[in-house]
Amino acid sequence: SFLVSHYPLKTYGFVLGFGYGLVGSSAIQFSADHQAITPHDGYLEIYFVGGILMALTFLMLLYTTLKRMFATFLVFGISPRIVPCFIIFLFLCLFMIAYPVTSVPVIGAVFWLIVGIFCNKYRERFF
Repeated sequence: SFLVSHYPLKTYGFVLGFGYGLVGSSAIQFSADHQAITPHDGYLEIYFVGGILMALTFLMLLYTTLKRMFATFLVFGISPRIVPCFIIFLFLCLFMIAYPVTSVPVIGAVFWLIVGIFCNKYRERFF
């Protein structure tokens, strides 16, 4: 009810999200009253910040990354560069249930680097 009462577009809040001003790890820095909602679930934070559209887009990105990882496995086999990326990516996806990994500087950089490598159409150059 806090989100709905403070968001100007009350009807569209759950579809389009509430932005970083009210919700998420960055909201504490932006809001002066410190009444920001900071869920300890990374997926829930993505949903609160960007709504169902951002959550579905993020899940599609995860799906695409995993699909391209498996395609890379099929082409290159078990490579010493692919397996650690795969294990770290799965660990971070599971860890995101308890912590918003994507917005933390070091862990988030590793997460987005792996996503960037495997979603790149020229990923074969890395392996």
